[in-house]
Amino acid sequence: LGKGGDTEEREDYLKLAVTVLATFCRLPEVASSTDMLSTVPLILEILRK
Repeated sequence: LGKGGDTEEREDYLKLAVTVLATFCRLPEVASSTDMLSTVPLILEILRK
């Protein structure tokens, strides 16, 4: 733990972010909120880089 490079840490944070978003999206009122709808494309853009 803590010995990985910057790329590995970035990937870990992105995995965590996607996991948290997926968990919240199980709640219909959260999944349909404008905040969530605007966050998903941002996460996808970051993952593509």
